[in-house]
Amino acid sequence: MGTLAKVAIGLLIAFVVLAGAALLFSARPTPLIGLDGDSLGHSIRSSSGECRKGPDSEWVCAIEGDNAMTRYRVDVGWSGCWDADRFRGPATDQTPESISGCVDIWDHLALEKVFD
Repeated sequence: MGTLAKVAIGLLIAFVVLAGAALLFSARPTPLIGLDGDSLGHSIRSSSGECRKGPDSEWVCAIEGDNAMTRYRVDVGWSGCWDADRFRGPATDQTPESISGCVDIWDHLALEKVFD
């Protein structure tokens, strides 16, 4: 195998590794850049932006529903995925008993705030 072929294979491998890392980062950036109340609130659709870190790495977030605020205790894993259980406020279609999801790159960027 010639030198040019070896270089081409090496570049192809580097491209695949970099593209894979970029895809992984865009899907789950939290382990690298951390988590804050704004990105978590964006992920759980908290229009009030009320996500505060409580004791024992648990978060408390509020979601505005039908004329009332519903509060959730949110447990966030190392990868940015979370599970939330309602502890105060009404349970409705907009604010169910429990919800779950993952913080992704779009939650960290929150581009709609930039263009408002």
